[in-house]
Amino acid sequence: MIKRKQLKILNLKFILLKEKKNQINIGIYPNDKKFEIKTNNNDIGKSDIIIDSALSGEDIEININHKYLTDSFQSLHNDSVSILFNGYNKAVIISAIGDISFLYLIMPMNK
Repeated sequence: MIKRKQLKILNLKFILLKEKKNQINIGIYPNDKKFEIKTNNNDIGKSDIIIDSALSGEDIEININHKYLTDSFQSLHNDSVSILFNGYNKAVIISAIGDISFLYLIMPMNK
């Protein structure tokens, strides 16, 4: 679960550190309660964002296009969002907590 305030911070980071392929690496580490996003742009630099979140499941890392992630955030009207990772190289599902009408699917990118 991620809060709306945290989503706004992510949006700003993505604008500042756009990677040419729009690719970001997301790491989920439930035992450490860490949701980590890494970006890398050879012209500008690197950025690592760590968000304390309510997480469950196994550790996973996946690459996705940040534009699809931020598009989903702009469509949300709730304070909290659920991001479901189905495994390495499988679709990511984003839903608004408490709103069953919103469901967003993001396909992963290859490295």
